[in-house]
Amino acid sequence: MASQSQISIQRRILTIIVILICILLSCTYFYIWGESTHPSTSYVTSHPDEFYNETLAFNGEIVNIVKPTLDPGNGSKTWVLTIESDDIELDLMVEDSKLNIDPKKGDHVNCKGVYLQDDRVEVTEIHIADSTLVNLIFIRSGLIIPIIIIIFLLNWKLNLKKLLFEKRR
Repeated sequence: MASQSQISIQRRILTIIVILICILLSCTYFYIWGESTHPSTSYVTSHPDEFYNETLAFNGEIVNIVKPTLDPGNGSKTWVLTIESDDIELDLMVEDSKLNIDPKKGDHVNCKGVYLQDDRVEVTEIHIADSTLVNLIFIRSGLIIPIIIIIFLLNWKLNLKKLLFEKRR
């Protein structure tokens, strides 16, 4: 006859397996039948007629900057930022008034704009994040994770026989 602790462990293992199967099935369902609202950059550039004059979202890293030139028609300055997204370069036409910071090579860009021919995008909204600030997020996360684990293990210990964390005495 199985003891109470063995039955408890078997129930926990069965529960974990059922949860993992549910997650896997839901991921598969949405992968196959889910709606793709944001096509990839490579798909957009390989089907330009399908997305011409459509408002789309793009993100990437700045690889080239053309300084703004004054448009004599309306008196605004327009930057041309070349970003690399999915190993494809796109030219973003951005009015000077829409920039939140001065762009530099290597900065990360998230933008929404109208896709035009020849891999050009007329930007309606843009956010540029300094590359050093983006990299700091990963560094800070990597530093804090071991500290959290150490603090947790100071108060709790793993009992492998029961597959439980128990409070230290």
